[in-house]
Amino acid sequence: MTAHLFAAWFTEYLKCTVQTYCSDKNIPFKIVLLTDDTSGNPRVLIELYKAIHMIFIAANTTFIL
Repeated sequence: MTAHLFAAWFTEYLKCTVQTYCSDKNIPFKIVLLTDDTSGNPRVLIELYKAIHMIFIAANTTFIL
């Protein structure tokens, strides 16, 4: 996945979906996203959304989990 595709999915789908869910359930909007540290996961998203925390694991170690 490219950084552009990840950012589009993140902002246009994930963020909106979780925000709507939290609003419907009357709970605070927060996301913790665990992802591998590849070039397709742009770190700039961390600074754009303060309610979303991204945790990066080492590249090519997802199979261990």
